[in-house]
Amino acid sequence: MAYAVHPSLVATGRQSIRVAALDQAAGLTFECEEASMNVVPVFESDWCNVLHLFAGTHRHSVHMQRDEHTLLVFDGGSYSDGERRVDGIRMGSQGPLDGGVDIVASGSQLRAWSGLTSHVGCTFISLDVNHDEIVGRERGADRRTSLQSGVGLRNDLLVALAARVRGLSAMNCEDVDPVHAETVLMLIVQELSRVQASANNRALPACRGGLSARAKRVVRDFIAQNIELRIDLTMLAEQVDMSRFHFSRAFKVSFGLPPHKYLMSERVRKASELMRQTDDSITDIALQVGCSSSSELARLFRQLLGCTPRDYRIGLGRSTPVD
Repeated sequence: MAYAVHPSLVATGRQSIRVAALDQAAGLTFECEEASMNVVPVFESDWCNVLHLFAGTHRHSVHMQRDEHTLLVFDGGSYSDGERRVDGIRMGSQGPLDGGVDIVASGSQLRAWSGLTSHVGCTFISLDVNHDEIVGRERGADRRTSLQSGVGLRNDLLVALAARVRGLSAMNCEDVDPVHAETVLMLIVQELSRVQASANNRALPACRGGLSARAKRVVRDFIAQNIELRIDLTMLAEQVDMSRFHFSRAFKVSFGLPPHKYLMSERVRKASELMRQTDDSITDIALQVGCSSSSELARLFRQLLGCTPRDYRIGLGRSTPVD
């Protein structure tokens, strides 16, 4: 899924920047007053591509209609005096843009513009819709059903993950740790899918070739109900009467992550929930989510969110003397 960035024809003092796949048009046009646009590749894998575009205070417009799902994570402090329309419907309002994550779903049309008082930088995350297990869709199903267009999607976990994406975009491409980057991107996609599925009061479908719907539910419930335990691969495979080898492969197809990474993300998600809802110490929370110590929990937070549990709690405006 390699992308190239190249300028097109200059007209009436404006330059049009197109982001195009090497084998097909990507459907993204960015027009700006300036003769040059800061477009920087950030990360690339077989299922996603990440670019950072910076317009600053220059007036600009965007037209996008793509085969890929596209996530937009605006730089901290980004704001616009213009408007955004998805499929002709105005979405969001003038003002700050960095309050959440925006989604332009596959096939949807985005038209946006900014005026004289805007300041905009944005990370574009393109998701290959053919990788069903990543975007949370049953293989062969309508590609438009996994993510829906929306703006400002947020919860505490999404805010933390978006901050991590901004951190990746600020790094030199060659300095980005691919394992860490892919983990952060998988988490943000899956959390967006979970949030939208919850809003629609429906469960995400399982992927064929992976665990059955019943087995997936059994495993998910087991992890949720026993997150305080030191859960290992053997323990999970026994819940659905499978060998460790076949379970590990089927789990990754169904959940989009290997079992150990899913467990890591669930421990961090549950810990962040407890920090929002209780005044328990970080050490107590670490034990409640299956970590042997606060140091182990801190390591997971740094790997997935780029901050310590203490920093996360301070960011929530919550702190207790025993922390």
